[in-house]
Amino acid sequence: MTTHKKMSLRARLMLLVTLIVFAGYAITLTVLSRQSSNLQQRTTLLYTTELANSEGAKVAIQLERALDAARTLADGLGSLKTAGLIDRAGADALLKGVLAGTPGFLGVWTGWEPNAFDGKDSEFVNLPGHDASGRFVPYWNRGATTIAVEPLIDYDKPGVGDFYQLAKASGQETILEPYLYSVGGKSVLITSFVVPIKIDGRFVGVAGIDIDLKSLQTTVEKIRVYGTGYASLLSNRGIYVGDRDAENVGKPLIQNEGLQEAQQAVAQGNTLQSDFTSQRLQTEATRIYVPVQIGATKTPWSFAVTVPNDTIQSEVRQQRLAAILLGILSIVLVSLGLGLAL
Repeated sequence: MTTHKKMSLRARLMLLVTLIVFAGYAITLTVLSRQSSNLQQRTTLLYTTELANSEGAKVAIQLERALDAARTLADGLGSLKTAGLIDRAGADALLKGVLAGTPGFLGVWTGWEPNAFDGKDSEFVNLPGHDASGRFVPYWNRGATTIAVEPLIDYDKPGVGDFYQLAKASGQETILEPYLYSVGGKSVLITSFVVPIKIDGRFVGVAGIDIDLKSLQTTVEKIRVYGTGYASLLSNRGIYVGDRDAENVGKPLIQNEGLQEAQQAVAQGNTLQSDFTSQRLQTEATRIYVPVQIGATKTPWSFAVTVPNDTIQSEVRQQRLAAILLGILSIVLVSLGLGLAL
């Protein structure tokens, strides 16, 4: 009877101690897991934001090279005009030289108001690089197998002539929304950087650079974040300029993801963290948008990085599983130790 009572007491003591150890471990595991989850999420989102800022800055540098070239042309042509040293042959040689010396440029051009260039529009009607108005509107481009010149078209029409009209109306540097242009018989997604030319504060014309956006897509589609995450480059109106999936380029953001809230942030150049259900990843995801400011233009682009939420929590789950296994092992060892000691 005494032995039975002693054994019963021993079993109860072991059970009590095991339960206390288990309860303490469970509470500790719950608290630490929650803290670890929050820390991991903050760390992942911080890294994602920094990656978006870093890659966005690289894109801005690439785009600003074209904008700098347009500025240089505008300043140069304006200075020549002010000094009375302007002539169409010399200006054409300048434009052609810039295009020939910069393989990344698709087109180099300028457009002037009626008789604002040299007062001789009537002498150049329908000559190469001119239209029926005689205005100085040469567009040097790589549309053919060799560099050639043709006149700008529709520059006096709102909408299709935004490459001229927007800078004229605002008096500010302008980057156009991506648009399709036929080059060598193929449709190419391009954009234009336009800088107004002013003499004594009066608008007289513009200088512009066109670039092919294919190189940006090539760069963006290679970016991977935590294995399955990806990057996107968006224009001010939410048009894909670069993306993991090349077929999305040229399409609107809203059509692809239904992210209504993102449109305003992109247009206004704001940073945004958006949680949504990704159709492409077939899971919940988090996307970070950061603005890409290009010179003094008023229409910033946006660089976005998307990470599946499962990826954000995967490391936490691995840490939790390891902690559970270690905890079970610890409880077993404690129980065995008590069994030998009692």
